[in-house]
Formats: sequence, structure tokens, C-alpha cells
Amino acid sequence: MTTISPPSYEETLAEAKRLLAQPLTADEKIEFAKEAIKVLEDDEQVEQFEKDIENVGTAAIQIDQAFDRVNRGFKDMVDNRGRDFPELAGYKKEWESYKERWVKYLWDSRDVASEMSATLKRYDQVFLDLIENIKTDKDREDIIQELAQFSGEKHGTAAQMAINFRNLEMDVRHFGERFEAYLEQKKVELDQLATDLKVTIDKLQGQISTWNEKACFPSF
Repeated sequence: MTTISPPSYEETLAEAKRLLAQPLTADEKIEFAKEAIKVLEDDEQVEQFEKDIENVGTAAIQIDQAFDRVNRGFKDMVDNRGRDFPELAGYKKEWESYKERWVKYLWDSRDVASEMSATLKRYDQVFLDLIENIKTDKDREDIIQELAQFSGEKHGTAAQMAINFRNLEMDVRHFGERFEAYLEQKKVELDQLATDLKVTIDKLQGQISTWNEKACFPSF
């Protein structure tokens, strides 16, 4: 049997604008209010949303652990071979700055979640209530204007968060390329640890990119 999915947030907002562009009967207003909150009452969607959150959290932990592994690896290399290869200290310091950025952005992402949660709550608690209580054409016109302003809002925090993670991912990738070139230039095998570090850095770059996609930071 085919299951009909409840409307998404974007579909709900579009439907609100469409319905408000024409006179609504009391039954139509009630029906719209019911449809608008279906997504919150659908057990499968709520369960999937919870799984997505769990997956994002797991991915963040894995990335954090990878940053630590590379950090410890560079420390061991500097301690053991830093006298022969002084450039390693510079790579270690640069990597520490990437790890600090990752931690900062991860903490900042909480503000993004709060911002988006407040936005959706405002739509649910304010606009749906206003729609439910439309009585005159003036009421309808006022809500059309409010919805237009609401849909046109720019969520700068979320957009900047997406940019931050993309820039970090690119910096990690370029760092890995430069570190590999350094190893080739020296024409030495520092040891297996250096090879392992490069593999971890390459993998980490992809993990950051994937995590950013899972976290769904919109680019408004």
C-alpha cells in the first residue's frame, strides 16, 4: 500500500500563501491548520528525524576523534623527528588551528539549531493561529503581508555556518596536499606514522564535507 507523506515545511508555506490569496471558508482554514501540523504527528517522519540527529552526532564525534588522532600523530613526529625535520612543528601548529576552528564551529552550530527551531516555532504558534482566526478580508491581507516578510527573512547565522564548514573542509584538503608534497620533496620516509596521518587527513576532509551536508545548514 502506498503511503502518502505529509507536506514538507516548504510545501506548507507555499500552500499557506496560495490559500491566503483567496477567500477562505471556516472549513478550509481548519483543514489547512490540520495539514500544516501533520508532519509533526507522523511517527515515521519523527523517528527518521531522530535518527538523522543521532547520525549527525555520531559523525561529529568521529570527526573530533580524527582531529585528535592527527594532532597526536604530529606531536609524536615532532618529538621524535622534529630536530631533523623542523618544518614538522609548523605543520603541527597549523593543524592545531584547524582543530580549534572545528571545535568553535561545532559549538556555534548550536546557535544555528536554536535559530531554526525558533523560526519554525514562530510559524507554528503565530501564523497558524492567525490563519485559524481570519474573519475579514483585511485579516487575510495582513497575513499575506506577514507571510511574505516571513518567507523572505535571511538566516545569516545558518548561511555563515555552512560557509565556515566548507572553508574548513577546503583548508584541510589543501593542508593534506601540501603535507604530501613536503614528504615527497624530502624524499624520505619519515616512518609509517606519516603515511597513516596523510590517510587520516584525506578521510577527515571527506567526513567534514559529509557532516556539513547531513547537518543541513541552509545557504540562504
